[in-house]
Amino acid sequence: AVDALRATANAHHRVMVIETMGRTAGWIALGGGLASYADAILIPERPFNRDALKKFLTDAHTKGNPGMVVVVSEAAKALGEDPIFTENKTSPTGIRFGGIGERTAKWIETNTPWEARHVVLGHLQRAHQPTTTDRFLTASMGAKAAELVMKGQWNRAVVYRDGRVLDAPLSDIQGEPRVIDPSHRWVKLCEVLGIFI
Repeated sequence: AVDALRATANAHHRVMVIETMGRTAGWIALGGGLASYADAILIPERPFNRDALKKFLTDAHTKGNPGMVVVVSEAAKALGEDPIFTENKTSPTGIRFGGIGERTAKWIETNTPWEARHVVLGHLQRAHQPTTTDRFLTASMGAKAAELVMKGQWNRAVVYRDGRVLDAPLSDIQGEPRVIDPSHRWVKLCEVLGIFI
């Protein structure tokens, strides 16, 4: 989806701000932004500096970039600000994040030379056909789950870690959401590639 929106950004000389799901963890935005070579990725774990983002976008405009892509996780926020949310009685936490994409696009238009548009991917992110990798992974995980059942090994989860399908105690995966460590290799890769994060 981000790849398709890159063409629109370049054709219309604007910034496309793409809001992803993820609640309080920025994995979807970070992974999707990296895979699509986004120009900027905004995640909840790293509140962004508005002045630095403004300079990044203004410098890119001055250099003649045809368009820009900003991927933003739904709970991302600027330094000193709170994430945008609404109350939601059906959510386990009582709130629903969202709106940062629209607000960021308006802020970009007001504070930089760029025109900007926002897109909320929402559940569209789950709507694509599985890739070959998806199919192999789910087949392997399904086989591992069946193996655990046949052995009577309960209270375990099938996990994918370091390129391997394994099982782990449920206690390993329960608890607080797994957020992005500031020193994670994907964050470092963004910095090496010149992606604003």
